Amino acid sequence: MTIAWIVFGLAASAALSLAALALEKLLRMQRRATRWVWIVAMAAPLLLAFGGTQTAAPRYSAPAKVDAFVQHASGRDAPARSEFSARTRSWQQSANLDGIAAVAWTCGSGALALVLMLSAANVRRRARQVVRVAGQEIALTDDLGPAVFGLVQPRIIVPKWFLTLDAATQRTALMHERQHIAAHDSRLLGAALILLVAMPWNLPLWWQFRRLRLAIEVDCDARVLRCGHDARAYGETLLSIAEHRSGTLVFAPAINDSPSALEQRIELLFAPRFKRPKLLAAGLTTCVIACSIAAAQVEPPARLVSPAQIAANRSGGTLSRALGRDLIDAAQANDTATAQALISEGADVDRIALGDGTPLILAARSGNMELTRALLDGGANPNLDSPGDGNPLIVAAAHGHLDIVQQLIERGADVNATVIGDETPLINAARGGHLAVVKLLVAHGADVNLSAPESRTPLAEIRSPLGEAKKHRQREVIEFLERSGAVPR
Repeated sequence: MTIAWIVFGLAASAALSLAALALEKLLRMQRRATRWVWIVAMAAPLLLAFGGTQTAAPRYSAPAKVDAFVQHASGRDAPARSEFSARTRSWQQSANLDGIAAVAWTCGSGALALVLMLSAANVRRRARQVVRVAGQEIALTDDLGPAVFGLVQPRIIVPKWFLTLDAATQRTALMHERQHIAAHDSRLLGAALILLVAMPWNLPLWWQFRRLRLAIEVDCDARVLRCGHDARAYGETLLSIAEHRSGTLVFAPAINDSPSALEQRIELLFAPRFKRPKLLAAGLTTCVIACSIAAAQVEPPARLVSPAQIAANRSGGTLSRALGRDLIDAAQANDTATAQALISEGADVDRIALGDGTPLILAARSGNMELTRALLDGGANPNLDSPGDGNPLIVAAAHGHLDIVQQLIERGADVNATVIGDETPLINAARGGHLAVVKLLVAHGADVNLSAPESRTPLAEIRSPLGEAKKHRQREVIEFLERSGAVPR
């Protein structure tokens, strides 16, 4: 599943990148802001995933499917057996690869988050000195900035060489950074970085992040010009600041971007009018729509589950109940192979049939340890009772199946569970004279004096472990219970 999500993310981000690039071009033709295009493109894969996630469910032709697996399980159909084995191996290999991918994903996200936190702490440590420049308090560093740093309370940081610039250049640069604060650009970059941490393997997402940084600066340049600054003078300010080398902060909007980004920004300051703008706009709009449709068609992977999970997730469904009835029949016939195949296909492992009980009760009654384990592994409830049939531990104790009693206790069966008409596990074990089972139950906390009515009628006989042992003359059990503190009723 992890690999499927990675493939989905890459495909969706690639299609959205093309759509965002065309939309950015279209908006710039109209002199509009473009940074929102890229943050939406970065977040869209997650929105598509949450909007389209579904649980994988096998498509059945129920009778044929069940028959095929019954034939396989009984050894009468070699092709079915091969198909079943191949599917099992395929699922196991996929699970192994998904496990490796999940670990790599987690490690990548953790490493990136750690690097960003350490970098932010380093900037905070280096920007403690506060100075006043052009009537504004700013943080002074050795070689970082000019930039805006901080999410909760963004502030302007500048390097020491900034103090050597002329007053006009300082005012223009600080105007640029104040526009970043007013537009909440540092928070926008913070949100983009969270998306990168969530999907560090997504190469198109990293490219989108780079485009977002450029769009943030281009939008900020446009706001500065709308405040009345001359484009030529502003361009000279950008070049003047670019002549000084400063550290780059990937998580902070900064006036001195990379040389390639600065070149694009200056070109956009003096961008000429487009030829045939209506035709170009129509072409870009078509491209945006086509790429958006392509991205929407990339379906998120269904939530794949293991055979054991299928039984739990689909319990209560019509097919699950139908297979559960078949599972009861297989357990009653002591047909372990067929039962295991039905469990893997999502049969309701807790299906109750009056007079038969549950599959686990039937397995415990027959002493089928292999089937008992398969049912418990498939999610069967070890304490589920059935009127007239007791519960798995009561039945196993009554028949003296020590290994199954041990297994049920290890899986959480209640040694003191009472079922009216079927009493308790200890009463049944004592009645049958199964000393080893009696000792095991007592060792795990069974109450030697716990009694239970033999029916729901007002005059029902009250039975106890010692009373039943005496009634059926189980001498060794009587002696053990009396040594363990049992008293006559």
